[in-house]
Amino acid sequence: MKVDHFGFNTVKTFNQRYLVADKYWKKNGGSILFYTGNEGDIIWFCNNTGFMWDVAEELKAMLVFAEHRYYGESLPFGDNSFKDSRHLNFLTSEQALADFAELIKHLKRTIPGAEN
Repeated sequence: MKVDHFGFNTVKTFNQRYLVADKYWKKNGGSILFYTGNEGDIIWFCNNTGFMWDVAEELKAMLVFAEHRYYGESLPFGDNSFKDSRHLNFLTSEQALADFAELIKHLKRTIPGAEN
């Protein structure tokens, strides 16, 4: 994922963690439910968000849990993410929303049956 979606000369990227659960998914036409991560590790939210699992089963939907930048293992500058205050310039809701939009486009391109 790009560290800065809006800069003109930034090419730095980082690994944004996400989880995909397709247990109930009706491929080729089923919905995709996208959970945007909060201020913590995405695995915790995945394991403690029962409502999403209930709705996924009812809708025959795929679940995607995306970790918010700067939380869990999604650290744009690795272990240095919080050591330099300039790195926190990229901890904004605009950057996070752009992360989620890019992730959705990536999933639609790479998961067969998720194009629509």
